[in-house]
Amino acid sequence: MPKSLSGDLRERVIEAVQAGASRREAGERFEISASAAVKWLQRWRDHGVCVAKPRGGSRSILEDHAERILALAGEQPDRTLDELVAAMRKRRIPGSRSALWRFLDRHDITFKKSLRAAEQHRADVARARRRWIRQQGYLDTTRLVFIDETAVTINMVRLRGRCPRGERLISHVPQGAWKTITFVAALRHNKMVAPMVLDGPINGAAFVAYIEQCLVPTLKRGDIVVIDNLPAHKGAGVKDAIEAAGATLQYLPQYSPTSTRSRCRSANSKHLCERPQSELSVVFAVGYVRSCQPSVARHVEITSDMPAMCPYDRNLL
Repeated sequence: MPKSLSGDLRERVIEAVQAGASRREAGERFEISASAAVKWLQRWRDHGVCVAKPRGGSRSILEDHAERILALAGEQPDRTLDELVAAMRKRRIPGSRSALWRFLDRHDITFKKSLRAAEQHRADVARARRRWIRQQGYLDTTRLVFIDETAVTINMVRLRGRCPRGERLISHVPQGAWKTITFVAALRHNKMVAPMVLDGPINGAAFVAYIEQCLVPTLKRGDIVVIDNLPAHKGAGVKDAIEAAGATLQYLPQYSPTSTRSRCRSANSKHLCERPQSELSVVFAVGYVRSCQPSVARHVEITSDMPAMCPYDRNLL
């Protein structure tokens, strides 16, 4: 499709006609058709504009009902496209599933959801969360040490792939038994410290050993250690070991997983673990420890009720 002629040319044609030239003479002088000169003059006299009309594109009929459709999406945000189309038809709003998808995309409406604990609305929990938020303004951020852990399994693979329409894409992951690896670390304002990898899930005995042998050597007097309310974090010896190093221990309010910075790093690490099936999650766990530039963790004695621990080994990496 050819480009529209410039507005400057249109103005000169109109000026030539207004100066006394005919439309055909103006067309010949500026090398345009006489019909174009006629249309430009007519539009100038009717509407007072000489710029070219918009070209290309189309306007969806759903835009005429934009407010009603957006209100429908806001009433129940987790509706699927099919459910939204059904609700639109009940209100006599025309549109197909694909047209609705394009409409929502134009209006920057994405399909997502984050689940939070319903107990956050309880009076005592809300009070504790407000108290913690107010207290944050009095904390020295350079002294904060957030501790958290994340777990990966060898069946964490990509859940979707591409194949011809009508054919089923089959992949294989362990179903009966799989291996779990837990990564524990502490996050300061400028770096991650004291990482450790556990061969299995975290429990009270493993967490106490982590505090005593990995975290405490990195603590300084006056540090503030922040931990969430996981039962495994409240074992006997956790508070004593931290306070013996001159630091203080603070637990997050209940049902407040989003109040710790390390939670963001844990979420990113789990996303990276969804690797192709040929890449094991174990490789990621070791590589992630290396990216943190950790200090060497001492050997941890394995007890009958504690999963095996994998200390950071420079030779291994």
